[in-house]
Amino acid sequence: MKKLIVIFIILVGTVFAINEYVARGIYSQNGEFLDGENIELKHPLGTLTKLMTALVVYDKIEEGKISFETQVRVLMPDLIVDGAKMNLKKDEMISVNDLLIGMILGDQNAAAIMLSRAVAGDENDFVKLMNEKAKKIGMKNTVFYTSTGITSDFSKRKLDIGTIEDINKLIIQIRKNEKYSKLLQEKSQKIRENTLSVGNVNRFSLENPNILPIKQGFLEGLGYNVAFSYKKDKNLYNVIFLGSMNEELKNKQVEEEVSTLNNDFQTAILVSRGEFMVEAPLYEGKTKTISLYAAKDISLEIKNDWVLDKTILLPKKIKAPIKKGDKIGTYIVSHNGKEIGRIDLVAIEAHEKSNILDEIRKNFTR
Repeated sequence: MKKLIVIFIILVGTVFAINEYVARGIYSQNGEFLDGENIELKHPLGTLTKLMTALVVYDKIEEGKISFETQVRVLMPDLIVDGAKMNLKKDEMISVNDLLIGMILGDQNAAAIMLSRAVAGDENDFVKLMNEKAKKIGMKNTVFYTSTGITSDFSKRKLDIGTIEDINKLIIQIRKNEKYSKLLQEKSQKIRENTLSVGNVNRFSLENPNILPIKQGFLEGLGYNVAFSYKKDKNLYNVIFLGSMNEELKNKQVEEEVSTLNNDFQTAILVSRGEFMVEAPLYEGKTKTISLYAAKDISLEIKNDWVLDKTILLPKKIKAPIKKGDKIGTYIVSHNGKEIGRIDLVAIEAHEKSNILDEIRKNFTR
């Protein structure tokens, strides 16, 4: 009987863990993986798809293909999916700028479809641009079928599929666009000649000024997908989790990710520029050895319980003459077999080649 109880508890625990999330990941602002599970697991993206939709639109604006002022006509099919937050009406014209606000802040599917039409003529051709962009930035496990991320019963298409690893690559690209990044953080924006306000639906009930919302959305049966950034000290972390099955679990997971970042991670200066690193044999020099120093800092975001491996790579023979500042070796920091930091080891003084008298003196000197 005791065995049955233990097994039951384990099973319940397993099911509950799956309901909390399907996959999760924490990344540094440079895109380095820091913590998580199932980051390569393919999962329906839902409204996270709109992050790529907006990126493609911003690209086309920068290329001059369209502008923020470009006007787009509202068609009857647009109104079937949504559009109420933007007060859309059939046959009226609305600007690309207002549509971006409606899509990014208001999560309006109609806005995404209209933007795809403005850029490419129809959604099919726009989706091709989305997949081309995904390939270009290294999203190797993501396929887009829609501009919206809505369910197949509405779109009549397959679900957009991607991984946490790929979403992080997308966020890195978004951060390079100042206007796009700034809009993500707005509480609300005015559209329609400043007559209507669209609130940011991506803001969390957890009021924390260090949480920078990116995107969140819910798909029936597949749960919440969430992406946000978190500011800690001078660092910015990207946090993504997929498949949280209800709002309570979603909010709980946000709190847990924030707690993990606050308590379990630190920025550590592992090596300082100019720090002595190693003394190595020197051949054909006036001295028997050469001292090597760090060419720059190694400052990394690491988890407190990480065990780091440190490796020094040097040539089989270091021979004089050597100039001040010459790179002689490499210092590498790794975690779980993956390199996370690397610097050059350099000489901070010159070493001339030895003559016969130098060699005699070295042989008689310990």
